[in-house]
Amino acid sequence: MTRYTEELIPQLGIEKKKGMVSFDVERLQSLHPALQRRMVRWSLDQLHPGLKGIGFQHIETVLLKALTGQTGKTYPLPHQLWAEKGYTRLFLRKRDSKENQKGASRQSSRPEIILSPSANPIDLPEWGLRLTVSLHRDRERLPAFSTCAASFDFDRISNPLTLRRWRAGDYFVPTGMGGKHKKLQDLFVDAKVPKSQRASIPLLTCPEGILWVVGLRIDDRFRATEKSKKVLIVEAHALDRPASLPGVKPLPEGP
Repeated sequence: MTRYTEELIPQLGIEKKKGMVSFDVERLQSLHPALQRRMVRWSLDQLHPGLKGIGFQHIETVLLKALTGQTGKTYPLPHQLWAEKGYTRLFLRKRDSKENQKGASRQSSRPEIILSPSANPIDLPEWGLRLTVSLHRDRERLPAFSTCAASFDFDRISNPLTLRRWRAGDYFVPTGMGGKHKKLQDLFVDAKVPKSQRASIPLLTCPEGILWVVGLRIDDRFRATEKSKKVLIVEAHALDRPASLPGVKPLPEGP
């Protein structure tokens, strides 16, 4: 790598993690095409040292298809590499065969889970989550609202409580929308959640509807208030990162 290329790295907002290199889309697009190719080549070399089996046509696939293509679409490359266009970032990734099998297994093994209020946390390794579902009466605990916690008026909902993946056609009434319905697909677009990650976002539901798109927004119809006599508080944390949630950044309240 030339010194000039090294100087470009911090300017392009490049993030490098195990099996992944990503660029800020606008910054990469602002470069001369020759520099774009150089940076993509450098990134692929980080993921597949030596670039054996990777040629000019693959770099052009990244630049001409992925960089300018449809958000959420993936483009396969040799040696378990692929490119993916996010809303603001271009991702280059690599998985070995074991990781591919593990990832596919994890996606397919996220079952629907019936939940009941309990004082003890529940570990859900299939979801990578630790949940606490607790019921409080007579305001013995104030409602909690954050990325990792949500509170519901227990008198407005019924059992069973279910944790599941999203389905086509799912909708709810998010807080801050003035009682308007919103499709989950539109919520994911607003939150810039890539299509590849949407199946990993858990939904807390009851027979009356979706209570919480975990980490994003709750349904305003079931939100606990000062008048709630029984408050259901649900707290969710990543098993490997107890202070946070996997996946996406929360949306601000409002449309």
